[in-house]
Amino acid sequence: MVKHASKFPSWDKLFALSSTELRDLGIEPARQRRYLLRKREKFRQGIHGPGGDLDHVVDGVAQLRVVEVPLDPNALAKDASSAKLSASSATLSPGMRKTIVNLPPDATEYSHDSSNPLKKFAYMKIHRGSMVRGPFLQPIKGANGQACIIRAVEGMWEDKLGQKVDGGERRRAEVRAKQRSEERRKAKA
Repeated sequence: MVKHASKFPSWDKLFALSSTELRDLGIEPARQRRYLLRKREKFRQGIHGPGGDLDHVVDGVAQLRVVEVPLDPNALAKDASSAKLSASSATLSPGMRKTIVNLPPDATEYSHDSSNPLKKFAYMKIHRGSMVRGPFLQPIKGANGQACIIRAVEGMWEDKLGQKVDGGERRRAEVRAKQRSEERRKAKA
């Protein structure tokens, strides 16, 4: 939608326009107007896509890292079964848990501050106990999958349209039947 950016004088104007006003600005066809309105509503709701909820982003680059942090003692006190789980640990250190944190791109160490609650990042998860997995991630060399960067690139937040295979969902059976009959005809000849 970069090609339509020059048509909006301000962010306030973008968030105030209706579909007919978008048409008057020259945004055609209707599919592009619907797409723009849908993306605008997702932005209002706080649904940004991969990397949209990261805090430390410098020049379109952010770093994600898997670190061990202490278990929350308040959460353990509420549930007796959690207290039993805190004695045993799948991590290397008892009383710790692994989580994904967002560091500035030049940082190499993380120091946990218990006053700041940890945040979960959309589309990012811990895979096999210590690796960060998610879309558009690039591993950092020598980090063994525990650290990666995510770089803002054109189209990473775009909704992708599906591809029609054999005439689309409605005509698929008809098109495949014609293909089979054509193959049989060629095989006999």
